Amino acid sequence: ACFSEIIYQSDAMHNVLEQIELVAQSDSTVLILGETGTGKELIARAIHRLSLRKNKSMIKMNCAAVPSGLLESDLFGHDKGAFTGATNTHIGRFEMADKSTLFLDEIGDMPLMLQAKLLRAIEAREILPIGASSPVPVDIRIISATHQNLNQFISEGKFREDLYYRLNVIPLTLPPLRERQDDIELLVHYFLHLHTRRLGLVYPGISPEVVAVLKRHRWPGNLRELSNLMEYLVNVVPSGEVIDSVLLPPNLMSSNKEPERVNIASSLGL
Repeated sequence: ACFSEIIYQSDAMHNVLEQIELVAQSDSTVLILGETGTGKELIARAIHRLSLRKNKSMIKMNCAAVPSGLLESDLFGHDKGAFTGATNTHIGRFEMADKSTLFLDEIGDMPLMLQAKLLRAIEAREILPIGASSPVPVDIRIISATHQNLNQFISEGKFREDLYYRLNVIPLTLPPLRERQDDIELLVHYFLHLHTRRLGLVYPGISPEVVAVLKRHRWPGNLRELSNLMEYLVNVVPSGEVIDSVLLPPNLMSSNKEPERVNIASSLGL
């Protein structure tokens, strides 16, 4: 059940899941690395479900989705009257995740000022809500994720090196979809079932030619791109018919064309 959301048969994903089983019951911080759309949140949930903290819900925070001015309050909470508009006490995600797991997605987008406070919270195992006079002890495990190159961010002064070492105790790197050739057909059928069931449509067949095209595609958007394509196809295929290549978007077909062979002799005028 812990891996029920992860559709795979490739060696690349099998190796990742083996690593998860080895580290899940540790309380060490985990840093999940991978391109956008590779399923980093699914992996975080699997780690949590296998951990000793599984009886409480994992708390998630997307560091790129919350306005920078609200990040500190969202993460650490605030007391009533701590600032203009703070009409009530707010429990932050750190405190919500006490005795559980806190998943910090897109950690590379966290502002430097907040990175320092996050580092202190991890090291001291306590937080100080905005406006509070005394710290609050917390017992959490942190899993963070990013598609950014944090080493480059460190060299550019965008990410704290000391925080990086705190977060990167156990690194997990997810393979992009183009390196999961054996999983593509499985994932195609999974997403077709998912979207036809959700939209109340008839499940279509899919031609071997289309599957071959999909296996050659580079998938820059990874699982998210594949899911979106399957949703598009179930909407445009006539009910009960098979998805064939004429229904594929032109840009996907053009990306599958073999590169033109260059005649070296003629290009040199020989």
